[in-house]
Amino acid sequence: MALTAGAAWLAIAAAYWPVVSFYRLPSAWAAALPLAGALFLAMTWSSAIGYSFTKVDNTNFQEVTAFHKGEYASANLLYSPFENVLTGVEFLWGKRTDNDGEKGTDARMQASFKWSFSSKNIWDLLAD
Repeated sequence: MALTAGAAWLAIAAAYWPVVSFYRLPSAWAAALPLAGALFLAMTWSSAIGYSFTKVDNTNFQEVTAFHKGEYASANLLYSPFENVLTGVEFLWGKRTDNDGEKGTDARMQASFKWSFSSKNIWDLLAD
């Protein structure tokens, strides 16, 4: 893994080298591009994963369709290209087991887009 990462780092630095030499910058700048890319990635992309499990100790008096056990998992990937814009996708999965052992699962995927603005933003756009 480290060898692959090192090779990728060298490839990016080598691709950036003509720009560094054209502008007569110190050669260390070529090695800095992968750092700048990693910083950009960390500042604009985020993700989260989650998992939940619950189990109920059912009694003999409960119906067979009563909830007994459940599992839930989620994962998302979000991108914020600008300070006031956020977009992303999320995958959700769930499983339910009833008191009699019957099981059901469900999965869904959703996308979202958020633009945070105020009336000041709109007036600024109209003024330009």
